Amino acid sequence: MELEFDQTWTIDTNDVVGEGGFGRVYGATNASGELAVAKFVTKESGVDRDLLLSGFPVSPHLIPILDSGEAGDNHILIMPRADRSLRDEIDNYAPLPLEKVVAILDDIAAGLEAISSVVVHRDLKPANVLLWRGSWAITDFGIARYVEATTAADTRKQFLSATHAAPEQWKAIRATPATDIYALGVIAHQLITGSTPFLASSREEFRELHLTATPPELATSKRLAALVDECLYKEPGARPGASNIRARLRRVLAESQSAGAKSLVDAQHRVVQDRAETARREELIQTEAARRSGLFDVASRQFDAIIGELFEVIREHAEAATVRGREIRLGSGSIEHSGCTPVDANPWRGRSPSRPLDVVAFASLEVRQKLQTSGVEYYGDPYTGRSHSLYFCDYDTPGQYGWYEIAFMFTFGNGARDVAPFSLPPGEESGDALSNVMTSVQAARPWTRVAPADADDFMERWMEYLGRAAQGVLQYPQSLPER
Repeated sequence: MELEFDQTWTIDTNDVVGEGGFGRVYGATNASGELAVAKFVTKESGVDRDLLLSGFPVSPHLIPILDSGEAGDNHILIMPRADRSLRDEIDNYAPLPLEKVVAILDDIAAGLEAISSVVVHRDLKPANVLLWRGSWAITDFGIARYVEATTAADTRKQFLSATHAAPEQWKAIRATPATDIYALGVIAHQLITGSTPFLASSREEFRELHLTATPPELATSKRLAALVDECLYKEPGARPGASNIRARLRRVLAESQSAGAKSLVDAQHRVVQDRAETARREELIQTEAARRSGLFDVASRQFDAIIGELFEVIREHAEAATVRGREIRLGSGSIEHSGCTPVDANPWRGRSPSRPLDVVAFASLEVRQKLQTSGVEYYGDPYTGRSHSLYFCDYDTPGQYGWYEIAFMFTFGNGARDVAPFSLPPGEESGDALSNVMTSVQAARPWTRVAPADADDFMERWMEYLGRAAQGVLQYPQSLPER
């Protein structure tokens, strides 16, 4: 295939130099026999070809564009043919000796320094770093800018490399030069150990690791280990700039250090580790808070549906029933709910149930009866009603949440409660009751799943409770625990 641009280029489509999400790279030569490569970039809607070409400085650490044009549905970029990629170097030789690691990182940082005021690469990885004229140089800056401008969301999504993407990219926050520094930290880890700091089997797992995990410690120069740690810091503003990295790399290979310098390097390493751990913990807290907030929203909607259905069914069968806020009344009986309230992540405070139990939301449901004596209403003695707890938790399967009904009782005698069984929120007392240890309180009935539009047993029981309470004949359970 021959292409006429500023020069005439012969494209050898049998010589596939590389390929990726934006087309293939083929070997090419000009009329003088100069070796090059032709990168075919698929045209995207709303994107101008100039984005691939314009505004890039000249640097031995940036692969230049020699020529360009269009052919069919592709933009064509002609670039020098490099000796090999850094991916080849890592695959064949990593882990690399310290001197070589420093030299490679310095070359890449020089490229980032040269381009820092022009564009963010956003997809820096070993495949985009090439050995050219004896130095390592970065390629595809134009591709990064081209993809950023495309109107196709799927194109932008595919552009993110899960192994090297910075936390802010996973959060869809605007990329900055610090985003490329994070990728440089990942590359450094590959050069030193032969693998990326985080290994996963899915994009979602990679996302979680980049957002929350602390990179493993590196068995290398303390100066270099500290520098790589900083590059991989979760907060972009805490990462060093390219010029700072280059200055510090020059000191990594210093043959001797004073006692004071060694002390400062150790302190710097500890500070960076502490920052990383603090950031990891803060990210975990934020992630967990967001997770629980989302689950609580689901719990609230489901609870409203369950109670709404219960009150609706009661009114269908007893038109005289009246609803006042959270209470429905019929005769001398009433059912009242507490509303749905969020639960702390660790409500048990060391008094944990016998099995792991994550409770996100709590509610109580109570039926009461009023007895009449000489025209005076009073809550009767010995028995006025019962209340049950509703926990939105993962009782059946860890990580799978729903509403569950349970109630509690005193282990020895009636205690001082005026209802039996009774409700308890998640906490020390209910934690004791749900443990394997004998305490003054225990579960009074088995866990029962309550799902919206699929809770016939639940509806039937509470209708019966209210029917009996309305007539003042709700009886103390024949035995506790029930069932």
